[in-house]
Amino acid sequence: MKNLLKYFFILILSFNLISAQSDDENENRNQKINSFNNIATSEDDAFGILDKGELINAIGNQGMISDSYYQNLIYNFRWPKSKGVGSITNDVNAMDDLCILFGSKGNVLDSYTRYRAEDWMAPAGARGKYHADDQPDYLLAPDGAPRLAHSDIPITWPKGFVDSTGVWHDAPSGKYISLSDIDKEIVSSKGAYYDSEKDVWRFWPGNFRTEIDPTSPNFGKQVPGEFAADREIYVIATDHNAQPPSHSMGLTFEMQCYSYGRRFAQDIQFYDIKITNNSNDVIDSSYFGYYMDFQFGDVLEETYGTYNSEINPNGYDNVFYQFDYNGSNPGNVEVGYFGTALLSTPFNMGVTDAHFFRDLTGNITPAEDKNIWPVMISDPNDPNLMSAKENYFHGTNVHFDDFSLTAEGKNPGPTNWTLIVSTGAFTLKPGEYMKATLAVSAGNDFKDLQENMAIAQKLYLNKFLGPSTPPSPNLNGVAGDGKVTLYWDNNAENSIDLVSKKKDFQGYKIYRSQDQGSTWGKQIKDSKGNLVGYVPIAQFDKKDLIQGVDINNNFNFLGGNTGIVHYFVDSTVVNGVNYSYTITSYDSGSVSIGLESLESARGTTGADANLIDVTPYSNAIGYKNSGYSVTQISDVGNGVISVKVIDSEKLTDDNYLVTFNGSPADSFYLINENTKAIIDSNALNSSSGIVSEGLVVSVTGDDVTGEIKDIKNHLGESVFGEENPSADGNWFITQVNSNALADNNSKGSNYEFRFTENGSYASGLTGNRKPMLKKYEVPYEIWNVRNPQNTFQVNSILIDNNNNNKLDLGEEIRVINTNYEVNGDTIGVFGLLYWYYNIQIDTSTGIGGRLPLDGETFTIYSKSQLTENDTFKVAIIPPSFNSDASIIEKALDDIKVVPNPFIVNAAWEQVENNRRMRFMYLPPICSISIFTIRGELVTKLYHDNQTGDHDWNLTNSSGMEIAFGVYIYVVETPEGKKTIKKFAVIK
Repeated sequence: MKNLLKYFFILILSFNLISAQSDDENENRNQKINSFNNIATSEDDAFGILDKGELINAIGNQGMISDSYYQNLIYNFRWPKSKGVGSITNDVNAMDDLCILFGSKGNVLDSYTRYRAEDWMAPAGARGKYHADDQPDYLLAPDGAPRLAHSDIPITWPKGFVDSTGVWHDAPSGKYISLSDIDKEIVSSKGAYYDSEKDVWRFWPGNFRTEIDPTSPNFGKQVPGEFAADREIYVIATDHNAQPPSHSMGLTFEMQCYSYGRRFAQDIQFYDIKITNNSNDVIDSSYFGYYMDFQFGDVLEETYGTYNSEINPNGYDNVFYQFDYNGSNPGNVEVGYFGTALLSTPFNMGVTDAHFFRDLTGNITPAEDKNIWPVMISDPNDPNLMSAKENYFHGTNVHFDDFSLTAEGKNPGPTNWTLIVSTGAFTLKPGEYMKATLAVSAGNDFKDLQENMAIAQKLYLNKFLGPSTPPSPNLNGVAGDGKVTLYWDNNAENSIDLVSKKKDFQGYKIYRSQDQGSTWGKQIKDSKGNLVGYVPIAQFDKKDLIQGVDINNNFNFLGGNTGIVHYFVDSTVVNGVNYSYTITSYDSGSVSIGLESLESARGTTGADANLIDVTPYSNAIGYKNSGYSVTQISDVGNGVISVKVIDSEKLTDDNYLVTFNGSPADSFYLINENTKAIIDSNALNSSSGIVSEGLVVSVTGDDVTGEIKDIKNHLGESVFGEENPSADGNWFITQVNSNALADNNSKGSNYEFRFTENGSYASGLTGNRKPMLKKYEVPYEIWNVRNPQNTFQVNSILIDNNNNNKLDLGEEIRVINTNYEVNGDTIGVFGLLYWYYNIQIDTSTGIGGRLPLDGETFTIYSKSQLTENDTFKVAIIPPSFNSDASIIEKALDDIKVVPNPFIVNAAWEQVENNRRMRFMYLPPICSISIFTIRGELVTKLYHDNQTGDHDWNLTNSSGMEIAFGVYIYVVETPEGKKTIKKFAVIK
């Protein structure tokens, strides 16, 4: 942590930045529990989930920072996330209520006194104008409410934007290249996101991150399309729904929320607030503040404290925190500290008033405007105080309470406290706005909380920017038989750290959970037993000098130089069990400034693109995996084209071309032959290809052109060199020399020597560009076999050392890569460009040997670099089923049902048994008839999903749950083939 603080000091200098509950309490909570099932107050209601770090929260657009309508989705400020989530009645939340207050002359707009009848409400049309109105079901709340605009989930952004004058503009449609120049400028300047599925552009309604580099021409301006935090949420509400006796003042409330997954800020959130006077009236004598109900630990043992972070010379202490003084309640998962820091206040006035009081609904907690107002403005003599002034004013300072009086042994001491913090008085003229920023954080102890608040303050001064992580990839999962295949994109690899301006991506980590993401595998704990992370099931990093244990964080492993890949197969899974997977990306850190490697946030919900749930299943009987064929259709470069079908459901019916960049080539392109689209490009000899259209391709090529890779005989044995004599003749091949002037076709081709009864003719030495004389009869033919689809016979020159007019062991043969054609006394044309290899057939001294015999062959395999002239064609063979009835009938015996026996309430799935049995290894199409032991039909299931699995919820044809006992099941194919087996259901 100290290293992180040091880094922030360096960062700021470098950019020259500015410095037991009562019945009333239980009744209140139960009211909130029951209200969750109510329909939304307005069709414009929406919610947001801030869950990128260890501190998580659910917010709404009704003026509440916590205690929102959607608290049951996560509830209020859970911390730490890694401890898991509790229920609303056995919770681990750290703050029950955190709501904004705005008052003027006794008229107070709040969001805690009337649940589901708040003074603040989303403006009419917010659904569609400020957050998307066409969100998929998995993003919606149980009552149908959509998400607020989330920075990292662009499909929550609206299809259009409201300009500075309040006028709505519909989004353009179509890809960027098809847009008009005006629309191109709009989508670029506003950082719009193209939703390819809906063919429409979406616009972020809030602020983008601010450029903090003073050397940049855009210093101090927003950077379209870029964000400071791992998740930001935009909220807008107005006071048009003010509930009597409150009345509307014509205010608009906007808030941008920040959540971080990177470790140094994982316990911090920000709420940046702007309230604008959109009326024609001057609003004077105004106060702004917060209603805060900390609830960390035993609510009857709450102790409060404050201190000044020295961010503002005006006002009183600006940091408020709470802790359970003895942590005696065993139901709470963590003893620690929770707090808020008011980092900015209206017109830089600082905190002017702060008072704590007992959270006792209907007795002390202010319930109406007239009760709240005197606490906000510190008027102990106001007759409208709900209870005696001693319950709201503590200590000698009428404006700021002595919070030390909540400590054990003091009067009034620890109990269930709540506070109101406010700033005022100020005036808002028509069109004028006030701003305020609140940081929320937690720590294991007071020192930890202070360090987190110090980091929060530096982040705030740095426009919410800190060292950033590469973005988490988009993760896809494919269920298989006893395996799960994951694949992801490479967007993280080209990301630039927003502060350092460098590409610092280092690698990926993959985690697996079997409890729906509550935990992520083997835990990593520090010396105090605190959870600091999890061990990934797989990790891939760049091949460089950055590896091993992170010098700035001993709990962090930087990788083992595995190389970057974009798919992973988990073969340690059980069919029928649901698994959650999440992938993160991490950077290299910085040894020079003491900054540890930072990792992006693990996924939390299905809305996160880097999290996916997968249930592996058995293949159907007769299932045949996909395949492929590769054909070289031009030139002679050597390339091994490897194709892996990762996601068969994404396959097209198209063929693909592999072409190359450069001569010699250093990279390749994978092109859909039908659409002409380049679907991937990658370096040669790399395994880092991207899965596109369901497949991934890699290419291995030679490093030079013209060297001999190997020489093999007709038996596939190497006969290259004296150490590799042929087993059936003791002959071998050596290379005498080569001609550097030869062209690449001659250098890079493969040549097969075929020993035949008729043989061919070879020439003697001849001049360049001269006809080759038909001089010697030799027992071989030489064929250029570089392209198996287009082989041709070539010429040769024999150096007849002993002048006996025939080939002998040890005599030199020169291969001439020109077409062999017998034309009278000539057999072709010689050229230095076509002559490359000089070889001889030899045998070891003292060992009897011979020339190859008729029917024997050997082939020279040449190294040949790929060039831009090379092209390969790839044809994909999709998966299929073997329809052979005999194979299917034989395999019927392998069918089984799991679990068997089925034990009611036994936990065999990821979280709990939900009365589900799974039939496995079925034919792709069949029926499953289930009978009682007496032969009575219970139900009949029809299976046609092309997998080997079929789930059954243990109900009969009437939907009733079946009883305990033994059952018979019959699996029958459309052809009438059957198997009969049984299972049991027991207690």
